[in-house]
Amino acid sequence: MQSIVFRYPFEHVYKGARMVMHNKGFSVTESDHSQGKISFSKKKFLILPDVKATLNLEKVGSENIRVVIDAKVKGLFFTNKKRAERIEHRIAEVMASII
Repeated sequence: MQSIVFRYPFEHVYKGARMVMHNKGFSVTESDHSQGKISFSKKKFLILPDVKATLNLEKVGSENIRVVIDAKVKGLFFTNKKRAERIEHRIAEVMASII
């Protein structure tokens, strides 16, 4: 799991997170604004692994929002934890640069 803290209003971070994930090729599978949870998936061809990511947005203090990124990579017969960590790190980098 990777986490990053933003000093923006909740609504700004929520919309920005959805935009970033859409630009990275993910599609929204589940979204709950009141709980601050967004689930995404990225499916490729049969031989390439599927990627699922969940972003949990938590209010920390009055104006700080913590985004916890949890990604899972699952192939036909395996899960790849190292690739999932790289994806989490890349999502955090992109979110920090765009939001």
